[in-house]
Amino acid sequence: MELSIFSAATALIAAAALTWLVLRFFFGTQKATAGAMDASGERQSATITVKGGYSPAVISMRTGTPITLTFDRQETGECTSHVVFADLGLDAMLPGNATTDVELPALPAGEYPFACGMNMVHGLLRVEGEESKDGADKDGLRPRADGSAEAEGVSPSDLRVGAPVVDAAEAERREAAERANEIKALTKLVIVGAVLTLPVFAVTMLHMANPALVPHWMVNPWLQAILITPVMFYCGRPIHTVGFPALAHRSPDMNSLVSLGTSAAYLYSLVTCIAPWVFPEGSREPYFESVGVVITLVLVGRLLETKAREGTGRRCSRLSNCARAPRTSSTPLPQTMWTASNGVIRRISRTPTSTPSPPATCWSSRTASACPRTA
Repeated sequence: MELSIFSAATALIAAAALTWLVLRFFFGTQKATAGAMDASGERQSATITVKGGYSPAVISMRTGTPITLTFDRQETGECTSHVVFADLGLDAMLPGNATTDVELPALPAGEYPFACGMNMVHGLLRVEGEESKDGADKDGLRPRADGSAEAEGVSPSDLRVGAPVVDAAEAERREAAERANEIKALTKLVIVGAVLTLPVFAVTMLHMANPALVPHWMVNPWLQAILITPVMFYCGRPIHTVGFPALAHRSPDMNSLVSLGTSAAYLYSLVTCIAPWVFPEGSREPYFESVGVVITLVLVGRLLETKAREGTGRRCSRLSNCARAPRTSSTPLPQTMWTASNGVIRRISRTPTSTPSPPATCWSSRTASACPRTA
């Protein structure tokens, strides 16, 4: 009895310690990485690696100096294809396996969170420094009540994305080509995963229904391991290369959940092949079919999502000359908005009026670039 009490107490202490470590890792304060000042002292910069998350995820800058953020995107896919600074109204496209410079003006002290286009991967730009008595910094930038920055006297050329400047049509073609390559790669992975997983899944289901229907050699765990191992490491590579880095960046997502689940199932099944006596009698069945099914279904979902976005992009291209109903005082326009599409960021300042505004411009939701509007 004493041994049982001791074991239970040890297990509770270990579980509490592990829970504390997990909570501290994911919810603890992250250390900020300071930006580097150039030789002239007129601009500060930082490089952010985009691979399953932002690294570093927290960047510290000083107020009163323009900022250049270099996003080194080392992956493809829809999630991190855009970076959004909500407080600045900035949405910039990040081409896959390329670097993109986002140039910002001198910002007032405060925190400026940024995220991917799907709001799953998050980062933070922290601007630190002293402000003047009226609340504006040395360059006349004043924080607004909603937390965003009101950059008075900043010309459109103060904000730029990418170099050289690429127009909206070129950005559209680049994004379409990247999406087409992703569809091709996902289609190949889905076919390979389905071909290798279906035999294991069908045999396992038949054996569970009636063991007499399936020869014993067909349910050999080593045969299942041979078939599912390529699915785990080859087909699942796009998932694991995003899921595990997302854990390291303290921003786990669905890919992290799939990577952890399939890795646990695969390792457990592999141990049942190598040393089944480690587990109690009745718990020595492998789960290779679960690994293959989960990875293949996740890839199918990615493929369908990418194809759906491709169709949306084509419709947006055909509707480049779009028309919208004029806004009235009941639907005021934002005072200030920044927009970018791998080129110059434009600043649009408007003042709501009581009369309908003339249809001047519209904005494409995919590239955030100006397009002419018909009457």
